[in-house]
Amino acid sequence: MSVARVQYGLDMEIGEAKNIHATYQKTYPGVPDYWASQIRKCRELGYAETLAGRRVQLVGRWNRTDSWALESTSINFPIQGIGADQKYLALAVARNELSKWGGYMYFELHDGIYWIFPVAKAEAAAHHFKKILSNLPYKQAWGVDLPIQFPVDAKIGPNWGDLKGV
Repeated sequence: MSVARVQYGLDMEIGEAKNIHATYQKTYPGVPDYWASQIRKCRELGYAETLAGRRVQLVGRWNRTDSWALESTSINFPIQGIGADQKYLALAVARNELSKWGGYMYFELHDGIYWIFPVAKAEAAAHHFKKILSNLPYKQAWGVDLPIQFPVDAKIGPNWGDLKGV
């Protein structure tokens, strides 16, 4: 109820909140199973881990009063952390390719990576990087075969307002 009020400006009664929660769990039965197994695993290990092996220690008391933060981290860190792991892997792969194209790392922000290339090479470089970054070596780097592809988008342009998709 607090999240609905604070984050979305919605007032609701406890019964309505419980009904929404129950509907979600019924609609997506695998999610509560994941929650329970992940919390159990992390309580035993004392940490949560991403597919790439990055860990966060779970320090605190697993009791009725204090465990919410530990349980939330147990559930969310592996999910949210995989995006960061993918970006780190993309940066490692790209690092070896940038000089071949005369490119430079400009900056990274959230799930985006931004480079500068010579104008004459920009379009070909965008196609090249889109291809290699859409096919990251997960098996080689992390020892896992991901069940789905994660294609990336690429845009080029002389400035932020004029970016066009490739």
